[in-house]
Amino acid sequence: MSDKNDRYVVFIGEACMDEYYETNRWGQMGDKMMLVPQGSLVGGMVPNAGGVMAGYGHQTYLIDAQSDSPVCRHIKEEIRKSGMNVDYIMLDEQMADPKCIIVTQEGERVVCVVDTKRAPRIITPHHQQLLNGATYIYTIIRTLQQIENAPAVLDEAKANGCKLFLDVEGLVEEDNDLTYITRANTLSFNDQGFDAFRKQQSKEECLQTLFGYGVEVVVITLGADGCEVHTPEKSYRVAGIPTKPIDTTGAGDTFNASFVYRMLHDYPLDDCARFANAAAARAITVFGPRGGICDLSTIEQLVNEHYGRV
Repeated sequence: MSDKNDRYVVFIGEACMDEYYETNRWGQMGDKMMLVPQGSLVGGMVPNAGGVMAGYGHQTYLIDAQSDSPVCRHIKEEIRKSGMNVDYIMLDEQMADPKCIIVTQEGERVVCVVDTKRAPRIITPHHQQLLNGATYIYTIIRTLQQIENAPAVLDEAKANGCKLFLDVEGLVEEDNDLTYITRANTLSFNDQGFDAFRKQQSKEECLQTLFGYGVEVVVITLGADGCEVHTPEKSYRVAGIPTKPIDTTGAGDTFNASFVYRMLHDYPLDDCARFANAAAARAITVFGPRGGICDLSTIEQLVNEHYGRV
């Protein structure tokens, strides 16, 4: 397959500290829950994905905004150690330290995102030049909504040949902004998010609507059952790899980064799906949001072991 490491991917999104707690019982509203602290680790959906791709040896950049607090300096250094270029992180001195609270129970988890007030993000000519030269921009809609003139920023990058990958939440109405959905080349949903996004439409009707907007690929992850990949011409369903989870945090980020990585290297979409399934299956056997970071050969070996050489 072609060597595209001379091209790069820009990840736009927020890094944070993930505070882990474990519980043996998930309560109802009005209950009390006992939580056992499990430590704090650097996380964030988009930087998690960027670290995974960097682990495969592909050039990646992170655009974020952080203060110069000790916590943010630690976050930045850990992301740099993962192989991402952090030179385009903006300074926001007024921003509080970003964090999520993650409560785990028997390998599954609930993620509580602490809403950190951020100043509107301004893409400078320096940042725009980086975006214009990228193969892909990888981001989420909530982040784009915080960027001034984001549609124009994306349109200029796309006019220069860059493509847009969106990890779509689906369950949160504000995250289903058609301003950005209609600009995407590839969309990734989990199955619950896609069902919420399509509302009264059937799956097929929703897919045809998205393809009518110009979307080229729609991925629907199915947890342990694998994933579906849809294009205007063809659909694939690829079974997952049975795995006992230790921590599912970051599995979706790992899947998405792995799928994009394989697309960048011109592999068929069913191969991209197998590779991404394998990467996500391995990620949930590791504690922490960045458990998906590993080298390329590790995932290739897992693909060959489970799916055979194809």
